[in-house]
Amino acid sequence: MTIAAAGMVQTMNQFNADAARTVKAASQRSADNNDLTQGLVAQVADKAAFKADVATFNASDKMLGTLLDTVA
Repeated sequence: MTIAAAGMVQTMNQFNADAARTVKAASQRSADNNDLTQGLVAQVADKAAFKADVATFNASDKMLGTLLDTVA
């Protein structure tokens, strides 16, 4: 569970960094929207990674609960 929690923290930090880059790219209003597009795609990928981390955490929690029920 610790690894999954660390993954969630890392993903949140990456999402925040990508969001900051997206806002910066949008505020510059350059003719090249490549930075803006990459930032938005990165945020979607971060969201999917966070959901995967949560699923891993939940599965680990469920397995630990089952193990404790078996031992008890």
